[in-house]
Amino acid sequence: MVYPVIIIGGGFSGLILANQLQKDGINYLLLERNDRLGKKILATGNGRGNISNEDLSLNHYHSQNQSFCDYAIKTFDNGLIGGFFSEKGILLTSENGRLYPLSKQANAILDCLRLSILETNYRLNSYVKDITHNGKTFEVITADNKYYAQKVVLAVGGKSASHFGTDGSSYKLAQKFGHKLTKLYPSLVQLTTNKESVKGLKGVKENAKVTAFDGEKMLTSTYGDILFTDNGVSGNTIFYLSAYLSGAKNPYVSIDFLYQADIKECKQSLISRKNAFKTLTADTFLSGLVHSRISQKVAKSVLGEDYNKLQYNDLTDKDIDKLIYALKNTKITITGDTGFNNSQVTKGGIDTLDIDYMTMQSKLCKNLYLCGEVLDVDGDCGGYNLQWAFSSSMCAYRSIKGDL
Repeated sequence: MVYPVIIIGGGFSGLILANQLQKDGINYLLLERNDRLGKKILATGNGRGNISNEDLSLNHYHSQNQSFCDYAIKTFDNGLIGGFFSEKGILLTSENGRLYPLSKQANAILDCLRLSILETNYRLNSYVKDITHNGKTFEVITADNKYYAQKVVLAVGGKSASHFGTDGSSYKLAQKFGHKLTKLYPSLVQLTTNKESVKGLKGVKENAKVTAFDGEKMLTSTYGDILFTDNGVSGNTIFYLSAYLSGAKNPYVSIDFLYQADIKECKQSLISRKNAFKTLTADTFLSGLVHSRISQKVAKSVLGEDYNKLQYNDLTDKDIDKLIYALKNTKITITGDTGFNNSQVTKGGIDTLDIDYMTMQSKLCKNLYLCGEVLDVDGDCGGYNLQWAFSSSMCAYRSIKGDL
């Protein structure tokens, strides 16, 4: 039997395409290497199902071919992804611009995608080892079977989170047709630092403005939570900035713990505190502004090892200015990240120069399509990557439907 379409990969991108083909009555076969479909979907948005964002400006996407995703994102946008799920009884809600199912549960997204396709149209535990093409049909080879198709769609994901089956081994399926693989980096990932920078701060979580730098070059800033770990930094701000710091030669972040406060008010508050509690020791001087462990670490860095022997009355106006400056400009050098297995997304992928931006069809092999994370397109934290998976799959679907 020759299937009109074989989809390789049962993640978000593959399931979107399968749903569309199922709806139109186009016969297809979906091959998934795991023992169930859409395992990675359950982890998106910390299990809450963040599938898109109200702000789809293209500066939230990254690629060596920066304009590649422009057409797909604008043509199949957040309104269409909302309509797609609305037809399946899933309403979306916005939280700080991020779009979630109303239930705030990722399993609602997976269930409606999984239950909309017939069991006869997919095979689990089917790792694709090779694909051949004789000019007319594709032969798709798994460990225990061979399947044939007019068209093949690679929706295999990237290299991140190998426990979901995305270990990077499937890039070779595209490479054998001449496609090039760009350099890969973990993205949306915890960052590591020298241990002294975060010593004593493990478990502390603060709301801050965090700015990423590569040497003297400012890359970008974001606002939100930063979480200190035993060997680095995490939290939404860090996941966001990790996409920009990939490949940086001299990476560091600068943290502004007082971005929500007026500097003059902060200084006046500290002066008032100094005058009211002259004999208290300096280890508590900043505790009203930030977490006590951060305040002690900053006080030590500014006032010296014996800071806890100083009294409030010993602090000068210049000392207060230096303390406030340190709270607004805490510099932490980045030494690396926690790797692909701990990242949510892969930065890099199959070079998009050999992919048609309107159809996601290979320019090197007719009827071969690539969708989602396998391509060199990744998005910021906030629903951008699932939006890309949707948009690219819909481009492929429209092309396939028009051809069959």
